[in-house]
Amino acid sequence: MVGLTSELLERMRGSPREHLAPVDSAEYLRRAYGEAKRAAEIVDRLLDYVRERTRVLETVDVRQVVVEAVALVSPAAARRGTQITLTSDDTPTLVRADAIMLRQVVLNLVNNALDAVVEQSGGVEIRTRLERGAIGPGRVIVTVRDTGCGIPAEHLPHVFDLFFTTKEAGRGVGLGLAVCQSLIEQHGGAIQVQSRGVGQGTTVEFELPAES
Repeated sequence: MVGLTSELLERMRGSPREHLAPVDSAEYLRRAYGEAKRAAEIVDRLLDYVRERTRVLETVDVRQVVVEAVALVSPAAARRGTQITLTSDDTPTLVRADAIMLRQVVLNLVNNALDAVVEQSGGVEIRTRLERGAIGPGRVIVTVRDTGCGIPAEHLPHVFDLFFTTKEAGRGVGLGLAVCQSLIEQHGGAIQVQSRGVGQGTTVEFELPAES
């Protein structure tokens, strides 16, 4: 952004570089605006990660949250030719949670999975289930599995690190999984990522305490 705008300023001032070929000022400004917007989005995501949130806890059926999140990304997935498959138990998967935060987690995970399969044919499977405990109400588990590019073994320990990403430049800033981990842990849950390696797909699973 700095480079683009400084180039325009030099040409407007008639600097020694004016002998260079004319440029499309509007195109330079569009590119600078795009980079400024991307920087603003990164800052917003970072603030979302660090700021204290006031959770609005209510009884939430995780199955419905997943359905709503998938509905938001299904049109784009269909255009890519990527199939999203939903499966769930018949048993209600009730938790005490902030529905908006929980939907953001699911959206982040599904978008990551879609990005992983964009370069090759494949699909995304999302499963929601209730695992009953010997003592207490048990836990609700959501599994997001894709058949995409996978994650190298040496990268797995770092997937929740801030700004760590395996995506190419411009397609990820490494905040999605960090935000997911923060939100899930605020709800007393846990999240993990598994992959057998490059080209073997990725599985992300999070769990929350089931409502008693």
